[in-house]
Formats: sequence, structure tokens, C-alpha cells
Amino acid sequence: MQAGNQKTERRSGGLDTLRGGAVLAVLAWHCLNNTSVLRTPALAFLQEFSSHFFFGVDLFFVLSGFLIGGALMASRDAKDYFSRYAARRIGRIFPLYGVWLAAFGLMSWLGAQRLGGAFPWLLGLDGMPYWSFLTFTQNFYSAELGTWGPMWLGVTWTLAIEVHFYVLAAILVYLVPLRWMGPVSLAIIAAAFVLQIYGWPSRGWEEITVLTPLRLDAPFAGVFCAWLWRAPATRELIGRHALMFKCAALALVAGAYVSVVYGNLRDPDANFTANALIFGLATLAFAAPDTGSPSWPVRFMRWCGVRCYGLYIFHVGILGLVSHMIFTSPPNALSPGMGWPAVTVGLAITFGLAAVSWRYFEQPIMRRSAQFAAQRGSVGSFMSRSSVSRFP
Repeated sequence: MQAGNQKTERRSGGLDTLRGGAVLAVLAWHCLNNTSVLRTPALAFLQEFSSHFFFGVDLFFVLSGFLIGGALMASRDAKDYFSRYAARRIGRIFPLYGVWLAAFGLMSWLGAQRLGGAFPWLLGLDGMPYWSFLTFTQNFYSAELGTWGPMWLGVTWTLAIEVHFYVLAAILVYLVPLRWMGPVSLAIIAAAFVLQIYGWPSRGWEEITVLTPLRLDAPFAGVFCAWLWRAPATRELIGRHALMFKCAALALVAGAYVSVVYGNLRDPDANFTANALIFGLATLAFAAPDTGSPSWPVRFMRWCGVRCYGLYIFHVGILGLVSHMIFTSPPNALSPGMGWPAVTVGLAITFGLAAVSWRYFEQPIMRRSAQFAAQRGSVGSFMSRSSVSRFP
């Protein structure tokens, strides 16, 4: 769930479009499908149609793998490889997450949970240690305890997987010859699939959804596509037929989604790897340069794609606070069809807060972290190529 700095990183309009679609799908899942607003006979068809919009998370993982993997492969021979990479990733992920985590800690310290309403739902740890959110290990506790933890931080299990992937990808790209990164990525995808289907003892929903070893198929599908994208022939082919590839990718994604919702592939546990590969193909198609001026829906999706991190982090917590103020109840405990005021106000605040956060907080920090990486990158020279053993 990242959006690069417009001043220091080249942006792809197509990938921003995919990011926007991914975050809008996740927002629709949490704010519409997972609340009471669609649980009425008149809207039952929308309830069913949106029942798997949480697959937007898989698209986030694939996009992250594509962008991070491509950047790592491009900078692999730089002497400041690790320090530059760490500065950029820390500057992107940690500041906003730290602010959101601090807000959670402050509300907990003030005893807001005792007020009732939506606060126990927002702040209740359900046995998860607070320090797990500080160390990005909350996904392991979520799997062990069978809970998402406090809804204020409930979506952050994906950040834990992202951080684990960041570390693993940096090490692998550094050690493995580039010509082998494609096959190695495919091997990791296959291993994750085997673990999902056969390898985990209980195969509970939380385990398969949140555990890092089982979810590495999506980010490494992105790495594999980034490896393919490095070939000039791939870029030339997709660029020459960009519109055709984009239309084919959208048709493939739509067909796969309809098969899951209405067809015979309803078990999401068996579809994560298929989603990863399909979204990987879509990422390749949308990585091609833009042709023509985007329409206003595409521009809106790109706007969301640039600000997707804030939208993703904020939306559940803001929805819970608004639901508490209006109904003194969690949004998923309201009577069918009654939650529209909370959803409408919550989404409006979420979009506004994400816009402010991007302009005045995230973007300036990303710019500074990029400048720091450029000026101080030599501090990573202690990990020079000569000091670390590598595979031949």
C-alpha cells in the first residue's frame, strides 16, 4: 500500500489506477459489505456482489512486489543498496503508522474503552499484546488467537506482511543472481500455495489469511512480473498493445471474480494464489505508459491510488468513531439498513483526512527520506559487496 513521492519517484498512472481500485474495493468491503447497510432484501444483490472485495488486499500485495522488486533489482549493484532502501521504506511506512498507533495508545490510556458503544470494538486487544503492533508481529498473534484484535488497528496485519516481505525481498535480490530471480519467485509462489492447501495443520481462516509464509505468493507474483518487465521485449510488446492488454486483464479479473462470487470457486482459501497470478498479469498490463487523457473516473481512482495508504489506515477507525457518535454502537451491530449516516460521514472524513495527510505529512516525509537516502547512503557501505557472501 504505497504511493511514491511525485518529486523523487516516477509514477505510473496505470499502477495508480490499480492502487485506487484496490483501496476502493477494501473500503467498500469494510464500510458496506461488512456493516449493516446492505443487509436488506432490496440490497441483497449488492451484499452478495461485494462479498469478496477484500481481495483488493491481494492486489496491494502484488503491486508492492512489482514496485519494490523492480526498484531493488534496478539498484542491486549500488554500494548504498541497503541504506537507501531502508530509508525509503521507513519513511513511507513508519511515520503514519506510528501516529495511528499513538492515537490508539492515547485512547486506551484515557480509558475510552470503558465508555462502551463502539470503543470496546475499536480498542479491545482480545488477548493480542500491544507490543506485537510495535514489532509488526500482530499477524502471527491474530492467527494464533483467531481474532483481528482492535478494529482501530485491525487492518495492520497487512503491514506486518509488507514489512516481512521488504526484508526478505531485499536479501534475496542482493544474494540471488538476477537471472534466477524469476524462477526463485515462482518457487516461493508455489511453496505458499502448498502451505495454504496442504501444509498448515488447522487451515483456519485467520491462519491462511494473515500468516506471512502463506501470503508471500502475492508479493512475489509482483516480483516475478517486475523481473519479466525488465526485459525490453516485454515492455515493447505490452507498450505496443497497451489497450488490448488492459482490456484483457480487466476481463480476466472480472471473470475470476464472478467465478468466485457466483460460480464454483467460493472457497477464498483456495483462490489466493490464483488471485496473485491474475493480478500480476493485470499489473504488467497497466505498467505500460498511458495513451490518451484519462476519464474522470480514472482520474478519481488515481487520486485514491496516490493517497491509498492513508485511506487504508484510517477508514475502519474513523467509521467506528462516527458510528459511536451517531449511534453509540459499532457499525457492524446496527439494525439492517441503519448505518448509512455513519458510512457516509465516515467516508467523507476518511477521504478528507487522507488528502490532508498526504499533502502535509506523508509526502514531505517521503521527500526528506529520499533526500536523506541520497545524501547519507554511504553509511550503508559497511555492507559492501565484498563483505557479504553471495550465491554464484
